[in-house]
Amino acid sequence: MIDACVATYNFDIAHKYFLEMKTRSNIKPDLITFNTLIKGCALHLDWRLGLKLMEEIKLRSDLSMNPIT
Repeated sequence: MIDACVATYNFDIAHKYFLEMKTRSNIKPDLITFNTLIKGCALHLDWRLGLKLMEEIKLRSDLSMNPIT
């Protein structure tokens, strides 16, 4: 869903879905989700949010950035 929103330049909706994922205890965004949203940040020219997402990845012990990130 997030990828489809990013691909169709509906970044605000993609970000909304991402935030909703984070509020639910049974759904945790994985690295693919973060990378997709970071790509959306690049397309949307929102570098501040992109850097914030990268910092969030660094804080999570179960994730580490890869070359795509």
